[in-house]
Amino acid sequence: MTLVDLVRASADRHPERAAVSHVASGRRTTYGALVAEIDAVAAALRGAGVEATQRIALVGSGSVAYVPVAFGILAAGACLVPVPGGLRAPEREQILEAIDVNGVVHVREDGGDWTFAWWDRDRRGPVGFAELDPAFVRFSSGTTADAKGVVLSHAATR
Repeated sequence: MTLVDLVRASADRHPERAAVSHVASGRRTTYGALVAEIDAVAAALRGAGVEATQRIALVGSGSVAYVPVAFGILAAGACLVPVPGGLRAPEREQILEAIDVNGVVHVREDGGDWTFAWWDRDRRGPVGFAELDPAFVRFSSGTTADAKGVVLSHAATR
Protein backbone atom coordinates (compact mmCIF):
# COMPACT_ATOMS: atom_id res chain seq x y z
CA MET A 1 0.00 0.00 0.00
CA THR A 2 1.49 3.33 -1.07
CA LEU A 3 1.04 6.73 0.57
CA VAL A 4 -1.55 7.58 -2.09
CA ASP A 5 -3.37 4.33 -1.33
CA LEU A 6 -3.47 5.28 2.37
CA VAL A 7 -5.08 8.63 1.56
CA ARG A 8 -7.60 6.87 -0.70
CA ALA A 9 -8.44 4.40 2.07
CA SER A 10 -9.00 7.27 4.50
CA ALA A 11 -11.26 8.98 1.94
CA ASP A 12 -13.27 5.77 1.55
CA ARG A 13 -13.81 5.59 5.32
CA HIS A 14 -14.15 9.29 6.15
CA PRO A 15 -14.78 11.40 3.01
CA GLU A 16 -16.05 14.43 4.94
CA ARG A 17 -13.36 14.40 7.65
CA ALA A 18 -10.71 17.13 7.44
CA ALA A 19 -7.52 15.77 5.91
CA VAL A 20 -5.51 19.00 5.75
CA SER A 21 -6.01 22.28 7.59
CA HIS A 22 -4.12 25.55 7.33
CA VAL A 23 -4.53 27.49 10.55
CA ALA A 24 -3.44 30.89 9.21
CA SER A 25 -5.88 30.94 6.29
CA GLY A 26 -8.62 28.81 7.83
CA ARG A 27 -8.66 26.70 4.67
CA ARG A 28 -9.27 23.01 5.06
CA THR A 29 -9.67 20.10 2.68
CA THR A 30 -11.65 16.94 3.35
CA TYR A 31 -10.33 13.51 2.45
CA GLY A 32 -12.88 13.23 -0.35
CA ALA A 33 -11.86 16.56 -1.84
CA LEU A 34 -8.18 15.76 -1.37
CA VAL A 35 -8.47 12.54 -3.38
CA ALA A 36 -10.34 14.38 -6.15
CA GLU A 37 -7.56 17.00 -6.28
CA ILE A 38 -4.85 14.32 -6.25
CA ASP A 39 -6.54 12.55 -9.16
CA ALA A 40 -6.88 15.82 -11.10
CA VAL A 41 -3.19 16.67 -10.62
CA ALA A 42 -2.08 13.14 -11.58
CA ALA A 43 -4.28 13.19 -14.69
CA ALA A 44 -2.97 16.60 -15.74
CA LEU A 45 0.64 15.53 -15.28
CA ARG A 46 0.10 12.28 -17.20
CA GLY A 47 -1.70 14.29 -19.89
CA ALA A 48 1.36 16.53 -20.15
CA GLY A 49 3.46 13.41 -20.74
CA VAL A 50 4.94 12.85 -17.27
CA GLU A 51 6.14 9.26 -16.94
CA ALA A 52 7.19 6.96 -14.12
CA THR A 53 10.54 7.72 -12.50
CA GLN A 54 10.79 11.20 -14.02
CA ARG A 55 12.00 13.67 -11.43
CA ILE A 56 9.39 16.36 -10.90
CA ALA A 57 10.41 19.26 -8.68
CA LEU A 58 7.71 20.78 -6.49
CA VAL A 59 8.49 24.40 -5.69
CA GLY A 60 6.53 25.99 -2.89
CA SER A 61 5.52 25.28 0.67
CA GLY A 62 3.25 26.28 3.45
CA SER A 63 -0.10 26.08 1.68
CA VAL A 64 -2.90 23.54 1.65
CA ALA A 65 -2.51 23.39 -2.15
CA TYR A 66 0.96 21.84 -1.75
CA VAL A 67 -0.44 18.57 -0.36
CA PRO A 68 -2.63 17.39 -3.29
CA VAL A 69 0.05 18.43 -5.78
CA ALA A 70 2.71 16.44 -3.92
CA PHE A 71 0.46 13.37 -3.76
CA GLY A 72 -0.59 13.94 -7.39
CA ILE A 73 3.04 13.71 -8.49
CA LEU A 74 3.32 10.39 -6.63
CA ALA A 75 0.01 9.16 -8.06
CA ALA A 76 1.32 9.90 -11.56
CA GLY A 77 4.20 7.52 -10.80
CA ALA A 78 6.80 10.27 -10.92
CA CYS A 79 9.50 11.01 -8.37
CA LEU A 80 8.67 13.97 -6.12
CA VAL A 81 11.54 16.37 -5.45
CA PRO A 82 10.52 19.12 -3.01
CA VAL A 83 12.31 22.44 -3.50
CA PRO A 84 11.73 25.25 -0.99
CA GLY A 85 9.80 28.15 -2.47
CA GLY A 86 11.83 30.79 -0.65
CA LEU A 87 15.12 30.08 -2.41
CA ARG A 88 16.69 32.70 -4.61
CA ALA A 89 16.57 31.85 -8.32
CA PRO A 90 20.29 30.90 -8.58
CA GLU A 91 20.02 28.52 -5.61
CA ARG A 92 16.84 26.95 -6.98
CA GLU A 93 18.37 26.51 -10.44
CA GLN A 94 21.47 24.91 -8.92
CA ILE A 95 19.29 22.33 -7.16
CA LEU A 96 17.20 21.69 -10.29
CA GLU A 97 20.35 21.09 -12.33
CA ALA A 98 21.96 18.92 -9.64
CA ILE A 99 19.00 16.54 -9.52
CA ASP A 100 18.64 16.26 -13.29
CA VAL A 101 15.02 17.33 -12.92
CA ASN A 102 12.64 16.66 -15.80
CA GLY A 103 9.84 19.04 -14.90
CA VAL A 104 8.88 21.66 -12.35
CA VAL A 105 5.58 22.29 -10.60
CA HIS A 106 5.12 25.67 -8.92
CA VAL A 107 2.44 25.97 -6.25
CA ARG A 108 1.14 29.43 -5.43
CA GLU A 109 1.24 30.08 -1.72
CA ASP A 110 -1.97 32.10 -1.69
CA GLY A 111 -4.28 29.62 -3.36
CA GLY A 112 -4.80 26.31 -5.08
CA ASP A 113 -3.20 27.32 -8.35
CA TRP A 114 -0.26 25.35 -9.66
CA THR A 115 1.64 25.26 -12.92
CA PHE A 116 3.78 22.64 -14.62
CA ALA A 117 6.60 23.18 -17.07
CA TRP A 118 9.18 20.88 -18.56
CA TRP A 119 12.72 21.65 -17.44
CA ASP A 120 14.44 18.93 -19.47
CA ARG A 121 11.87 16.34 -20.46
CA ASP A 122 14.29 13.78 -21.90
CA ARG A 123 17.00 14.03 -19.24
CA ARG A 124 17.94 10.66 -17.83
CA GLY A 125 18.56 10.19 -14.15
CA PRO A 126 21.75 8.77 -12.71
CA VAL A 127 22.70 5.21 -13.67
CA GLY A 128 20.54 2.79 -11.69
CA PHE A 129 18.07 5.47 -10.59
CA ALA A 130 15.01 3.96 -12.32
CA GLU A 131 15.71 0.55 -10.75
CA LEU A 132 15.29 2.14 -7.30
CA ASP A 133 11.59 2.78 -8.11
CA PRO A 134 12.06 6.33 -6.79
CA ALA A 135 9.15 8.10 -5.13
CA PHE A 136 10.91 10.92 -3.36
CA VAL A 137 14.28 12.67 -3.43
CA ARG A 138 15.12 15.05 -0.62
CA PHE A 139 18.25 17.14 -0.68
CA SER A 140 20.22 17.67 2.48
CA SER A 141 23.62 19.15 3.17
CA GLY A 142 24.32 16.45 5.73
CA THR A 143 27.65 16.99 7.44
CA THR A 144 29.18 18.96 4.56
CA ALA A 145 28.13 22.05 2.68
CA ASP A 146 27.40 20.13 -0.52
CA ALA A 147 23.80 19.08 -1.09
CA LYS A 148 23.20 15.35 -1.42
CA GLY A 149 20.06 13.66 -2.68
CA VAL A 150 18.47 10.97 -0.51
CA VAL A 151 16.18 8.66 -2.49
CA LEU A 152 13.13 7.01 -0.97
CA SER A 153 11.54 4.28 -3.08
CA HIS A 154 7.83 3.64 -3.57
CA ALA A 155 8.36 0.32 -1.75
CA ALA A 156 9.79 2.18 1.26
CA THR A 157 6.61 4.27 1.53
CA ARG A 158 4.42 1.22 1.96
